[in-house]
Amino acid sequence: MLAWQEAHSAIKRHLYRGKLYQHPHYIQGDLYTGAIRAFWVDSLSAYYPGLLTLGGELEEAIVTNLFYTALWTRYSALPERWSTATGNIEGGLRWWGGRPEFIESTYHLYRATQDPWYLYVGEMVLEDIQRRCWTECGWAGLQDVRSGELTDRMESFFLGETAKYMFLLFTPDHPLNTMDAPFVFTTEGHPLIIPKRTETKRRARRSGPLTDADAAMIYSGAVCPVPAQPVPLSLSSTVARKDFFHAASLTKLHMIPLGLPSVEVPSDHPMKHPGGYSVNRDYYPWTLPQELVPPNGVCAKIEKRQTFDITFPVAPNFVMGPGSLQRVHNGIFINTLPGIRLGLVRDGPSDEPILDEQYRIYAVGNIALGRDEKVFISRDSLSNIVNPMDPNFSRIRDTIMLDLVLEMPATGEKAMVEKVPRDGVDPPEIMIPDTLHLGGSESLMRVALDSLLQHISSVLVNQTMSPGEITSSAPQVQRLTVPAITPTGVGSAPIPDVEDSSLDITSSLPWKSIYISDETCNEKIPHSIALTHQIIVMKRGGCSFSTKLANIPSFTPSSTSVQLVIVVSYPKHSDPGMSEDWLVRPLLDLPQLTPAGLARHHMIPMIMVGGGEETYEMFKKIKGVGMRRRYEIPSQGLPVSNLVVV
Repeated sequence: MLAWQEAHSAIKRHLYRGKLYQHPHYIQGDLYTGAIRAFWVDSLSAYYPGLLTLGGELEEAIVTNLFYTALWTRYSALPERWSTATGNIEGGLRWWGGRPEFIESTYHLYRATQDPWYLYVGEMVLEDIQRRCWTECGWAGLQDVRSGELTDRMESFFLGETAKYMFLLFTPDHPLNTMDAPFVFTTEGHPLIIPKRTETKRRARRSGPLTDADAAMIYSGAVCPVPAQPVPLSLSSTVARKDFFHAASLTKLHMIPLGLPSVEVPSDHPMKHPGGYSVNRDYYPWTLPQELVPPNGVCAKIEKRQTFDITFPVAPNFVMGPGSLQRVHNGIFINTLPGIRLGLVRDGPSDEPILDEQYRIYAVGNIALGRDEKVFISRDSLSNIVNPMDPNFSRIRDTIMLDLVLEMPATGEKAMVEKVPRDGVDPPEIMIPDTLHLGGSESLMRVALDSLLQHISSVLVNQTMSPGEITSSAPQVQRLTVPAITPTGVGSAPIPDVEDSSLDITSSLPWKSIYISDETCNEKIPHSIALTHQIIVMKRGGCSFSTKLANIPSFTPSSTSVQLVIVVSYPKHSDPGMSEDWLVRPLLDLPQLTPAGLARHHMIPMIMVGGGEETYEMFKKIKGVGMRRRYEIPSQGLPVSNLVVV
């Protein structure tokens, strides 16, 4: 049960396209990224509604089976592959070899709902097979579902499964439909019956009696839902659905001429129906009688998903290089924006498990992205490209979170960078070493990208140096970022007005002198320290934040005096890692005071980082500190969920 729940959840998240795509259906996804790789469905996937039924996902099974029913109605069979993007048969795979998957799902759904709709679906399939596939020596497959051309072949699964499920659908009193015992069909349609007493003995012999705790863990609250009741004065809850004809729209069934006459079948045809075979598609399936349709039925409006593209202009003399895009772990890194096209789609509350409306980048150029993949853009590439007044792609500075740039001795590790080719073919996964173990996926990604940018900068610098100037193949220092949060309250001061620091190791950082203090609750910082050190690092705890700042003496601001206080939060303060997810905004509830208790004329900015002792020890090794503001890129007033500015 747990394996099924995990698999179903992954399919629902990465492959399922909900009602905003005309009608729910599934696409083909990349095994590693979840990105869309193809838009076709095949006849084998028609069994998935049956599997959903057996798993208790009845609503999803019903709405998905409607799609295959409409597709069968259009072709009087299921083509091997059909494209939801073009509305046509995919790649010339136009045959139907008598596959059982669609009728198998229809059988399971009828057993679960007892809705007569599925009997009429079965009748449609049965008469289409009789009309198109019967021969004097067996049942042929269709080489072309459009023309009815036959293939000189009858698969073993036609009698073993297709005919068997059809027979069980129309035989409610068959022992398999009435027995009170669990059973399962094999892949060739053979029933395997599991007597209750055997199952009880097997479970007891293997692990003892099943406790309530074990049952709760196995089934995780899963229940089989009660089928929906039909609308009064109607017989079918399925036909009464407001999205009943949405599947017909997706399969282009509404574009086929209506009211076609009955098909003439030769009089000597052994399978000739007394009244002929109708292919009238006014309702699907065409065997649906008028009395099953609610007289006051309402068809809901088909929802459309809002999508649009943004293409960044290219300067006349700009030449796009091969390093414009790089694939990194869990996404794409954009180094230069000119010439790049971003495809955005609007997600909403109906797209589980998303709760709020937002945009998501689903494609960069011709590279499709998975739902969990991110797009990383260098902030340096935004300065001259993004128009602050552009409602589709504007830049807003984050007033709460920022990143500290720390310069540390190099560890000797190098990031391995592979470029994304412009033809959209994904390269192998990039391996970037974790130079710092952080407590969150986004923080890990920032460290990885910092390492990537540092590596690129080092390569560019080394290429411009003469051979005699290169003293080592590896840089002596490395730069990484640490997430930090600003305080709130009457005692908070604006962060220093300095330029954003670069991750390029050849550029300088604004602050070089760092003083490592303790909790700074009972002892005052020496006056000489406040005059000669630009950064003071303190431990969190022991007293309030206002008390810590009050223990810094008054001083005349200068380029060498204190310009920033960094407080390191520890796990006991519900901060188990350096990840920003665990950072709680500090409160400076009192105005800043000097040690003498006087109001401080020049307030000292403060920020807080996580990581505890690991971060505290790391500050003892750093050679410089800088700051990088964070930016968000909203589109039409909504956030872009998977866009990260680094």
